Amino acid sequence: MKPRFEYPKQIGGVSIQFYAWLAVLVLGLLPLGYSVGGYLFFGTPIFAEYVSSSVAWGLLVPVYVFFVLAGSGLCLIASLGHIFRIGDFELISRSAIFLAIVMLLTGFTAIAIDLGRLDRAYIPFLVSQNFSSPMMWMMLLYVLYLVVVIVEFWLLNRIDLSVKARSSSGIKSLFYTVLTLGYRSLSEESEERDHRIARMIGVGALALAVAAPSNLGALFGVLKARPLLFGAYMPIFFVLTALVSGAAVLLLTTILTQRVTRQSVSQESRGVFTSLGRIMGLLLVIYLLFISWKTMTSLFSQIPHEADALALLVSGPMMLQFWGLEVIVGGIAPLLLLIYPRTGKSLWGILAAASLVLIGMFFVRYDLIIAGQVVTALEGSQSLYIPSQMEITLLVSLIALAALVYSIGGKIFSLSGETTAVQHHQTTAQHE
Repeated sequence: MKPRFEYPKQIGGVSIQFYAWLAVLVLGLLPLGYSVGGYLFFGTPIFAEYVSSSVAWGLLVPVYVFFVLAGSGLCLIASLGHIFRIGDFELISRSAIFLAIVMLLTGFTAIAIDLGRLDRAYIPFLVSQNFSSPMMWMMLLYVLYLVVVIVEFWLLNRIDLSVKARSSSGIKSLFYTVLTLGYRSLSEESEERDHRIARMIGVGALALAVAAPSNLGALFGVLKARPLLFGAYMPIFFVLTALVSGAAVLLLTTILTQRVTRQSVSQESRGVFTSLGRIMGLLLVIYLLFISWKTMTSLFSQIPHEADALALLVSGPMMLQFWGLEVIVGGIAPLLLLIYPRTGKSLWGILAAASLVLIGMFFVRYDLIIAGQVVTALEGSQSLYIPSQMEITLLVSLIALAALVYSIGGKIFSLSGETTAVQHHQTTAQHE
């Protein structure tokens, strides 16, 4: 009797299921590759025909805002443990910082595709600086923010990468050595120094995580010709919703990763997830209060064009998105899940609430930016914009890009509280 052939369950210490997951995500990147190819060959976005002079910002602009604000919120959440050292929040600090990098890179990719001609990106920085422009500051703050967060994350992971470089061999060891930039010290003094410097840089990252989204809100808030967008409250609203989005992204990815990979959830981690869920619930209350007063004051004041723009959301063509997805799905439903004791303390309940919040937050960006362009103070109501199939496909592709980077990063870096450096020091102490 011939022996039965068994397919390998792992390749290089990594499960076959993980490689299958990566293959699915790579297939999801094909529309993105097609769009980038169109930019390289033709010099303009291939979907430019779907926008107009009245609605110049298509779907990818709200997508960009959604991702970069989530990245800002993740850094603010990471500061709870990394900077302020509140409870066990340091257990999720690395995951939050890495996710912030992933969100920022994905957002930059979205806006790069929308703008086209990145070979001219140096012009605002080197040739025609305009420091009175919020858009100029948006670019400066977010680029600086990304660099600072990457440095902070490297410092937090440097010694772990050194452990992996020493414990590996061949190409794998060389790969980790390159990531350490050649600095492979494993002493506790060097680890303390890395974390001390990372905490100092983290204070700067925290300041940028507030400045960047508030400036982005100001970019829209100073548009007096767009009544729905105009207002001094926009910077505060953007910081608030950045916090909500950041908490939701962190809860969704960390809980889902642990459930899918069947990792055991420690009591400390469970407590952090529950506490972060409660924080997200409190932020949702403030968000709903913000939306309620903004809607009521705009409708009752009957400011020309602003009431018309808001009517698109409250009782017009975008009513289902506003009430159904922004208010109910993104606000009320997750808040009820988090308040109810049985679901508020359950990981699956928190996961469901975080998923609903992210859906709602995306439509907050979309409805605000699109409806804000449809009605102007100069021309009144314009034709309603509907995203093209290509733009929607690119959104799915960008989500696949974020998932791919996070999945690969989770295999390379130590994102949990218990790191390889801790294990190395414990093993060394036992041998001594």
